[in-house]
Amino acid sequence: MHPLDTPRIRDRHVSWHRLLGAGMLLAVLAAVAGFALEWVRFGWSESQAMARVDAEVRREFGVMTALLGERGDAIAGDPGT
Repeated sequence: MHPLDTPRIRDRHVSWHRLLGAGMLLAVLAAVAGFALEWVRFGWSESQAMARVDAEVRREFGVMTALLGERGDAIAGDPGT
């Protein structure tokens, strides 16, 4: 084999124990991060979560209602409709 024809990726033996351990560690870290993000977003208790979701839904509904009112006023004020 010519020196310039050497493969760019060398063959490596990886222990399946190490690969399994790393995969399990990453899965646990992903689960912990998911729970942490959920607690930050929704709160620590069910009542806090319900209050936050209720406030978000009411806020979004208010935005949609205001937009609908603006569109309705624009249509009502247009003599061509």
